[in-house]
Amino acid sequence: MRQKIKVLAVNTAGLTTNGISAVIYDYYSAMDLEPFAIDVLSIGAYSISLVEAFEELGITIYYLPSRKDELFKYVKGLIKLFQIQQYDILHVHGNSATLAIELMIAKLCGCKIRIAHSHNTTCDYKKADKVLRPVFNRTYTHAFACGQKAGEWLYGKKDFTVMKNGRDIMKYRFHPYKREEVRKMLGLDKTTLAIGHIGNFNEQKNHEFLIHVFYEVYKERKDAKLFLAGFGPKEEFIKMLVHTLGLKDRVVFLGVIDNVHEILQAMDVMLLPSLYEGLPLVVVEWQIAALPCIISEVVSRECVYTDLVRLLPLNCTYTRWAKNILEIDTKKRQLYADSVVSLTREHEYDIACEAERLAEFYLQCRDSNAVPMEGCGYGRN
Repeated sequence: MRQKIKVLAVNTAGLTTNGISAVIYDYYSAMDLEPFAIDVLSIGAYSISLVEAFEELGITIYYLPSRKDELFKYVKGLIKLFQIQQYDILHVHGNSATLAIELMIAKLCGCKIRIAHSHNTTCDYKKADKVLRPVFNRTYTHAFACGQKAGEWLYGKKDFTVMKNGRDIMKYRFHPYKREEVRKMLGLDKTTLAIGHIGNFNEQKNHEFLIHVFYEVYKERKDAKLFLAGFGPKEEFIKMLVHTLGLKDRVVFLGVIDNVHEILQAMDVMLLPSLYEGLPLVVVEWQIAALPCIISEVVSRECVYTDLVRLLPLNCTYTRWAKNILEIDTKKRQLYADSVVSLTREHEYDIACEAERLAEFYLQCRDSNAVPMEGCGYGRN
């Protein structure tokens, strides 16, 4: 019997409720894990429910302190982990050249396959990113990105492979009977305009803009309700803004939820006025659910593959965004249900297919220490 391929997956943003964690989980939950021994590294604070979900897949979780607050302890712990486990593959996910920390440790510890995986089009720590670029460029063997723009941001003109943020189509597709059930649970009648947003409360997601847009919608549709799922440092500020605008009874803070696919059934329109994004998997989810959505023009158009999506500039008025929301015909959802499923598969956003593709790459590494994927162009030791 051949030995299992040992893989360490690292989310440098932490194993919390965030897009990268969701992508990692979805890939492994859709993958045949029998040939692999996959470990996931939890850095700093973590979500207990997410840890439990990974463990249910048979994945081992290792815990290290925050790389931001306790870098020395983190580095020391990661070196020890590599020395003990002797991983065949490091698959490290993030947004900047600070991935060089994990990549360099893996290289020094003899890990032959070191995958850098880009998930955004910018980062928060630009000085560190600039300083570590030379090290980063010399320590990864394979370059992955969730989309073209995310790849160009992290790898520049160097080659990389796009691994799309696939989703579980059957889980997210629209079901009329489920819609009625969830709307009843949320206390919504058939005519209430339900507007949704999924995203943590931080600068990037631009919640302040979102609330002002909803305020303009509310002026025209007193029955409208806004549902916000997520958590984050700006949550209390946004709650104060909601209170100031007199929207307390019209805005629902759902917190961290594990039934996003169900909540989407009840919505009529989704909004994403982000200041920047890589390839937002929420927009893919919304399209699978046959939901009309309006997103900011700065969001990569790679996530747009149906005519359910409208793009608007952030420098236009709140009123213009509100007008576009009110113009949407929310009664045609059933008509899109089947076609969006076909389009999702056609544009390679089916997680089953993308997970199989990743597994095939991992398996190639059994017989070769640096087999580049098509379009990757990297096979360095």
